Amino acid sequence: MTGTPQPESGAAPRPARGAAANRPRPGRRATVLVACLAFFVITLDTTVANAALPSIGRQWDGQVSALQWVVTAYTLLFAALLLSAGAICDRIGASRAFTIGLSVFTLMSALCGLAPDLTVLIAARAVQGAGAAVMMPASLALVRQAYDSAAQRARGIARWTAGGGAAVAAGPVVGGALTRGLRLVGSHVEVSRIPARTTPCGHPERWRIL
Repeated sequence: MTGTPQPESGAAPRPARGAAANRPRPGRRATVLVACLAFFVITLDTTVANAALPSIGRQWDGQVSALQWVVTAYTLLFAALLLSAGAICDRIGASRAFTIGLSVFTLMSALCGLAPDLTVLIAARAVQGAGAAVMMPASLALVRQAYDSAAQRARGIARWTAGGGAAVAAGPVVGGALTRGLRLVGSHVEVSRIPARTTPCGHPERWRIL
């Protein structure tokens, strides 16, 4: 009589197929974390510059129209290239596109901090927005590729979206804190030493620190 084959006594039990699918692929937890942080930084950079505009205007005596381009240049290039960047991500792969976008974004962020004038700052912000446009679809693709289960994939995308929402709320706060902190540091660094009184020979007797 034929029946259902029984597993051999001593054979190791096979793991449940659903449990294996619900776990991210090996080594992908760090990838998901980096992708979520990337979306957080991309969204943060769209709002963090608003709090720094008054300080930028005082430093370079910029007009309001020029200061608006510090924010507009980033968002304009980001929105204009987002769909094209998604197509590029599909062609060359999410990992390679994310690496290219992250490199451009990081280099332009450093250039923004070292910009000698307002024109260089606006140009760097524009290229930075282009790098962010490449990073965003690539980061979402990396989150989708990290899971085999649709339920876990949906949770990963929800975490990725929550990172962007948190950045929208944190942008003005972080921008204000950074601007105020750098202004306080700069006020302590710029120390003027003026002689308070001189001797009959013309040598300063003591120094007054302002």
